[in-house]
Amino acid sequence: MYSNSALDIIQKQINKFDKLNRIHRSHFEKQMATPLKALENEKRKLDAIQAFMTSGIQTINEFEQLLGEIEYPPMPNLRMSDMELLIDEIKKCVDDEQVIELLDGFILSRYTYRYVEMKLSIWSHYTWLGKRIEILRQIVEGHKNKLYFLSVPVIYPQIEGMLADTFPDIRNGKDEFKTKQLKDTFERVLSCHSDTLDNNWDRYYKEKLLSQFKHDDPIDHLSRHAMMHGKFYEYGTELNSIKSIIILDYILTKIDAFHKLKKDESENE
Repeated sequence: MYSNSALDIIQKQINKFDKLNRIHRSHFEKQMATPLKALENEKRKLDAIQAFMTSGIQTINEFEQLLGEIEYPPMPNLRMSDMELLIDEIKKCVDDEQVIELLDGFILSRYTYRYVEMKLSIWSHYTWLGKRIEILRQIVEGHKNKLYFLSVPVIYPQIEGMLADTFPDIRNGKDEFKTKQLKDTFERVLSCHSDTLDNNWDRYYKEKLLSQFKHDDPIDHLSRHAMMHGKFYEYGTELNSIKSIIILDYILTKIDAFHKLKKDESENE
């Protein structure tokens, strides 16, 4: 048995230890309070960013789905607020014709001559274009001067030529580049740098632009074959010209991404 004095000494040591423990714990809690609070703030920020990104992806998917339902060409370089506004307005439309009228008006107001000039400035840095850049300059000049019957039909042979140059391995044994090869190269160029617009671009390019036609049937959309074979002669509008330039720009962007990818691969070998 311990004596009372021994117990007192032990109790004093315990009390002293408890006091020191409380001091250290308080000091530790104070030290940890700031970083813990900072971590909590960072987590809230990350959660907000994730929620924003999830909402953004949902908005893009919904917008592209609405365009796909009426077989309308994709519209790149839109702000999220633009898509949200268009979604709301599309839902107010009573039929597809009204939706198309809404989207056509938006395209003409958003993709201006200034926008086209800015795109030409970007294209001029694509060294792989070579002499084609002069053709693209004249396409833009034709558009700016409202020579839409000239600007529109020049675009599609240039797209085909650029795809044929970029993917020579896809040409058939006779070194020909026909519709099948064109579709194959289009799939290749879309797959090299995928984004959320690719499915709609693939659908629109194949089902609309490359659609076959009969001379007795009406043409109510941009059709490369109908234009080149003289069936569709009402294509010379500002709307069709800017739609064609948007298509051209999207494919140029994809081809440039492909060239950069190939360059990176060759440098890493």
